[in-house]
Amino acid sequence: MAFEDWKAAGIGRRFLSLRLMHAVLAALMLAGGVAQAAPGDDESTAARVPQITIEGDRQAIQRSVHTFIYNMTQAPAGSLGEPLQLWRRPLCFIIAGLPQANAELVLKHLSNAADAAGAPLAQKDKCRPNFYVVVTAHPAEFLRAWQRHDKTLYGFNPLMPVDKFVDTPRPVRIWYNTYVADTQAAPGNSSAADITAGAASNAATHKTLWVRGQASLITYNVVRDFHSVLAIVDLNRVKDLQWSQVADYIGVVGLSRVNPDADFNGADTILRLFANTGTPAPKGVTEWDMSFLRALYHTQQDVRGQRTEIASNMMGDIARSSSTTPLKKND
Repeated sequence: MAFEDWKAAGIGRRFLSLRLMHAVLAALMLAGGVAQAAPGDDESTAARVPQITIEGDRQAIQRSVHTFIYNMTQAPAGSLGEPLQLWRRPLCFIIAGLPQANAELVLKHLSNAADAAGAPLAQKDKCRPNFYVVVTAHPAEFLRAWQRHDKTLYGFNPLMPVDKFVDTPRPVRIWYNTYVADTQAAPGNSSAADITAGAASNAATHKTLWVRGQASLITYNVVRDFHSVLAIVDLNRVKDLQWSQVADYIGVVGLSRVNPDADFNGADTILRLFANTGTPAPKGVTEWDMSFLRALYHTQQDVRGQRTEIASNMMGDIARSSSTTPLKKND
């Protein structure tokens, strides 16, 4: 369901959080903790259609794709490592700390990215929020206050990774709460009580999950899916950017699990938005970003060769794009 459908259903107006979160925001606003100012005016979406140019042979492009996947997933394209995390439960966005117009812009970019990738979007007017975007000039103070009101904010994670997440300055702090899912069960039927979390790693499981079948050399019988995502935007660090750029960055890191410290230097990706590489960052989500997300949500999560399949899908996308649009090599 695209952004326009969300607005028609009344979901597009959900820019305030749950009662608990709203109370924390209100308290911080009284203390001057949440700024309402916004970065500069945004250019239209139509004016920043991603462009890709292909130079060099197929092997060079393949190497670039494999490098991109490694940086995105922290494992080689042919790796049989951990299954990639994604959304199987319907997404319900909450935007807080922005004026209405900018909040609508951010929501539009997030919902359109999810829809284009193939991630499930909530259909109901009163969906339960699970993807939080909060803009504040004092992110650490806000997160401490929020945690005091909600003790389960970070799942069952120990204090050390939580403290690192809160105290490490970033333009956008991203936190993932995950749960163990039975690959043979319908999405959302796995135990929500088994929630772990992490900015870079998962905590130990706290509840036994009974599953059908057995894992094999080819497939997994359990995977980890997103239960909720927190995106905390430091207003002071994004004030020179467009909100469309910030929203596109959040969309990519919120729809897939990305290491914020990965080196994307030279890659055609919005994930270079905050990198000090000396080269201009993309003005929005790129074809490489969307190709990866589409492949992530249209490959089998329980198959051990998922990264190889994603690489193959991306190569197909690039080949199709090359017939109409010239692309710069991503290396």
